Amino acid sequence: DVVMVFIRPSDGSRAALLSLPRDLLVDDVCNDGSEHRLNDSLQGCAAYNGPTALTRTVESVIGQQIDHFALIDLAGFQEAVDAVGGYEICLERAVRDQRAKLELPAGCTQATGAQTLAWLRSRNTQELTDEGWRVMPGVNDLTRNERQRAFLLAMMGHLSDFSSPTAIADTAQVIAPFVTVDSELSFIDA
Repeated sequence: DVVMVFIRPSDGSRAALLSLPRDLLVDDVCNDGSEHRLNDSLQGCAAYNGPTALTRTVESVIGQQIDHFALIDLAGFQEAVDAVGGYEICLERAVRDQRAKLELPAGCTQATGAQTLAWLRSRNTQELTDEGWRVMPGVNDLTRNERQRAFLLAMMGHLSDFSSPTAIADTAQVIAPFVTVDSELSFIDA
């Protein structure tokens, strides 16, 4: 659903998080001369397993070598958000998206994992105005990417601010079954 590249410069300068639209048309690393959507790369082919095909595709798009791969299962995503106490979503107006099963009130909500996932996946977000429900202006896949980056950065900040080793271990135990990493990357490093 989401392809992101975490960039940590070796010179110590500020890290960055790059989102790539899943529907971005890219060269198929498995079939010379053909194109497909970026997220189709995860299906793999005879030459590469899914993670390797996606990694090679992203490398060709950004012109940089990818050092590691991590995949988070969306079912686990919801549990992980719940395990860290939710995610605060603040909105000027009530919003909904029936396809994403999103329904949030105006103001700030300490969203559950399910609510957070719906917010981050919403493509057809509507807001409640004085005239009734309307599609939020400017909502598109890039808006979703912005929401997803903001969420990930907030969660990374939260996960780096545990009060005890027990809290870290408890959260890691909840998240671990839903995270797949490459053979050279430990779960803790991820």
